[in-house]
Amino acid sequence: MKIKSASKSMFDQMSLGECMVRLSPPEHGRIEFANSLEVWVGGGEYNVAYGLLTAMSPQDAVELGTAHGALLQSTRGDTSQINLSELMHVFNGGSARIIR
Repeated sequence: MKIKSASKSMFDQMSLGECMVRLSPPEHGRIEFANSLEVWVGGGEYNVAYGLLTAMSPQDAVELGTAHGALLQSTRGDTSQINLSELMHVFNGGSARIIR
């Protein structure tokens, strides 16, 4: 495989994997009555890419994806609604127990 040098590339990073996207009505309303939708993105691969693009070390970026996995396995309800502060709480060594 031929890979371009960084100086000849227009992208900082390329990530292979899934990115989960969820469109939902504001404040958990019914979709048939919504005139706008909120966008939520997430997923382990997405979180690793986010970590790398926000100047985290490669190790920290992988641990951010791991923190997402911990939340995915321990949060009841819709895990696509985990916010960045909840994710960073677990990443920084906090409990994966989210109280809503």
